[in-house]
Amino acid sequence: MPMENKVDYLAYGDPDGKIIIYFHGAPGSPEECSTFENHAKKYRLNIICFDRFSIDSALQNNDYYKYIANAIIEIADGEKVDLIVFSISCHAAIETSLYLKNNVRDLHLISSTAPLDAANFLDGMAGEMVFSLAMKHSSLFILLSYWQTVLAKMAPTALTAMLFASAKGEDKLL
Repeated sequence: MPMENKVDYLAYGDPDGKIIIYFHGAPGSPEECSTFENHAKKYRLNIICFDRFSIDSALQNNDYYKYIANAIIEIADGEKVDLIVFSISCHAAIETSLYLKNNVRDLHLISSTAPLDAANFLDGMAGEMVFSLAMKHSSLFILLSYWQTVLAKMAPTALTAMLFASAKGEDKLL
């Protein structure tokens, strides 16, 4: 049956195993789950990672989260799922899980970020420009993420210097 909510994804591990939905960070991609392939097979896990950048950028806020939730529900076919989430994707996964209701068995947040629209967190943050771009101009953020991925492979020291250039206060010491 074709998916009503078409989202590109990659699956790793055991196709008949316990369903794990992995939300990658940004920059990041579904291919990063390939590192889990052997463990997923060994422990009978079916790890599915959506390419959230493949979703129509016209979908925003609640419509976006509902869209992902519906895609998960369709793939899970009545089974409960575990969500494993990394970094900046934590907010999207939490919002998405609200639409999954009782279909979520566990939600695991790794290196989570705060929902930046909940308060005025951005002022004074080293990543203010990047987070603002992600919230207001997702297409430009996607381009920045791809550029950072290329830079990370070709000139990681330069990327590190750029990422921490605006750090101040106690963050600068870190």
